[in-house]
Amino acid sequence: MIKIAILLSTYNGEEFIKEQLQSILDQDTDFHVDIHVRDDGSKDGTVELIREMNPANTKVYQEQNVGVIDSFFELISMIDDYDYYFLCDQDDVWFKNKISTATQFLTNDNSKLYCSALEVVDKALNPIKIINQRTFITYKNSLIESGATGCTMAFTNEFRTELLSVYKMIDKKDIIMHDSLIIKVASLLGNVSYDTEPRISYRQHDRNVIGASSSGFGKTLSAIKNLFDVNKRNLQIKESLSIINCLNKLNYDHPCDDLFLVRSGFFLRLKFLAKNKYYKRNRLSSMIFKLFVFIGVFRNA
Repeated sequence: MIKIAILLSTYNGEEFIKEQLQSILDQDTDFHVDIHVRDDGSKDGTVELIREMNPANTKVYQEQNVGVIDSFFELISMIDDYDYYFLCDQDDVWFKNKISTATQFLTNDNSKLYCSALEVVDKALNPIKIINQRTFITYKNSLIESGATGCTMAFTNEFRTELLSVYKMIDKKDIIMHDSLIIKVASLLGNVSYDTEPRISYRQHDRNVIGASSSGFGKTLSAIKNLFDVNKRNLQIKESLSIINCLNKLNYDHPCDDLFLVRSGFFLRLKFLAKNKYYKRNRLSSMIFKLFVFIGVFRNA
């Protein structure tokens, strides 16, 4: 039987954790599903609520606070011997077909990683909008912008081994977020399956670590700020180049041999711009990326 591991990191999540867990228990699947909860030093009643609920096939690990990135990678490191691994936040609600759909994508596409669109909802689960609806992801996109949200991700056991080898080697200061590292490594080493339909309700509330702006005004301000945020763009490039260096040292085959040119002199940057096909999700963002390359913004990334 196919074995599924749900990797759930919690921190002060008592308000919504029961709904999240129940949506996993209600999955329409015949696979064996285990839930592994790493609590990152909660100071509320999160752990007690989970133990009171006593969901089937669930293990809780009470640990010290290390932050969301290290918490997820501790889970990925210590939980093994499964066919597929699903990342899970503490405050969302999964559609009943999430596990079955993700595993079907991974099998049919022979993919390293699955991710999907999101149904953004308010605190009471009222739908707001659907975000991240895109047709596909390649390294030409994921290396220069955030490609998907971690709570939608599922990956194979083979990819878990590859991912951990990079994580153990990379300078931790170069990691933007756990999902950013994951999608970059997956897109460099193989296929990424992208589901244009949402499979979770992505809850927005006042304690989200990272959320989605729901108002038109807030979305516009955020979009303008992101377009011209040089520091954020530098962090993306720095993380990507650090990953590529790790893959090279590990002797993993990958297709990216030109991104380092964004750090080069003017004429090599022109060569990069003339031949490369790196792209962002919209034309304006892609144009600004090329402008930043042209004027040398990434030379010190």
